[in-house]
Amino acid sequence: MKKIILLHSAVLVPTLFLFWLLAYRNTMWWMEGMSFFSTLPDFAILQARLPEGVVKYAAAFLLQFYHSSVMGALLQTLFAWIVMVCADVVAWRLLRRVRYSWLAMLPVAVFVALQCRYRDAEGAIVWCLVSAAVALITVFLTRRPRRYVAVRRGRLRGGVLLPLALVAVGIVVSLSVREFRVRERLHRVERLAEAKDWERILDIVTPEVAASDPVRMRYALLALGERGELAERAFRYGITDADDFFFAGSRDIVGCNFNALLARSLGLDNEVIHQSFQLNSLSPLGYSFRSMRRITDAFLHTGNVPLADKYMRVLLHSTFHRSWVESRVGRMVDIMSNPVHNDEDRILTCSTGNAPLLMDMACLYDARPDDRLCADLLLCGLLASREMDRFSLLFPRVFASAYPADAVLPRYYEEALLVLSRENPDVLKRYPVSRFRIDAFDKFAALMDAGRYDDARAAFPDSFWSYLYAGR
Repeated sequence: MKKIILLHSAVLVPTLFLFWLLAYRNTMWWMEGMSFFSTLPDFAILQARLPEGVVKYAAAFLLQFYHSSVMGALLQTLFAWIVMVCADVVAWRLLRRVRYSWLAMLPVAVFVALQCRYRDAEGAIVWCLVSAAVALITVFLTRRPRRYVAVRRGRLRGGVLLPLALVAVGIVVSLSVREFRVRERLHRVERLAEAKDWERILDIVTPEVAASDPVRMRYALLALGERGELAERAFRYGITDADDFFFAGSRDIVGCNFNALLARSLGLDNEVIHQSFQLNSLSPLGYSFRSMRRITDAFLHTGNVPLADKYMRVLLHSTFHRSWVESRVGRMVDIMSNPVHNDEDRILTCSTGNAPLLMDMACLYDARPDDRLCADLLLCGLLASREMDRFSLLFPRVFASAYPADAVLPRYYEEALLVLSRENPDVLKRYPVSRFRIDAFDKFAALMDAGRYDDARAAFPDSFWSYLYAGR
């Protein structure tokens, strides 16, 4: 039996380790972020009192290790290995033939196919416990065989080839589940946004991808805003409304996480904390490491030392956050020496009208006229909503504060000004619209005036003009 276990381990361990490391790296990152563990008595006692509390507590402890992709992949492999060893024990007691030993990999293949579904690790632990219980019952109820009855040539097929084929089937089934693939792609973009790797997000989320994925489209728009390219490229990504820039009134994990990142980009620390508390309430244990870290950083950014200290002390009672907390101590000391002064903050998604983003950005821009991201979100939101009158009223103020007299305007602002110039030609005298854009608009207008709408849209596919006039 030991030889069979060693053969099966040689097949399973490297295969599954590489599978998780390469295929579900970002899913494991998400699992760690949405979990929470603490050695504080109130948390431990609460879990012990709840049904299945011991399993939840054990799962929460193990999920801490997923902060490292390598450690996460090793643990995911360990779960499958435990199931495999228990199945080998059962096969050894019941089948007693090397040629049938590959059957022990059947439950392993099923587990591998389903493992990505257990995103809090509790399901994987239950699999291991049930497998161990079945193995123990089998050992107690059956007579121990002296040895496998086997022939030499059956060892390679039963011990290696067929088990490898079954593991491969489990992997293929897992990769064929659309839900698993979609989650991994989303978590990858979330991870890049957390790290502020905006260029990489735009490499991954192309306009073609954004057209079929409204969630990742929002991350692409946020990346454009952070890079100052929103007014140059936003309409390439298929926006149809101002609310495409965020999740209005979101009550789910995906929306709250994105809104928190958008608030961070806008410098709205109070809203970062608000959305992170929302995210906490949606996590399996009522707290999550991602939210706790984000809330701590927000309090440090606002200079609120007592509350930042409170959350840092809570995180110290986990297993892997000591170095993270120590990296923030210097910032806390600086704040204590030089207190931070903050202007009145504004709350994202506070409005209840039909256009919450426009209302919120208008309020924020009124308080922070030098905030370029806010100005671009507001102006592009007005263009996406076809609010040309409001755009014409607001743009002079933005232009006066954000652009020198000889500045080159972003593409969509030029295109919007050319639209306004059809009724008010003086617009072109007040703003530096390029000759290239004027000539392009003349061509577009000529096609539209001739009723050649499809040709106009084809000639200027990602322009604001196509969006406004040609029914893009």
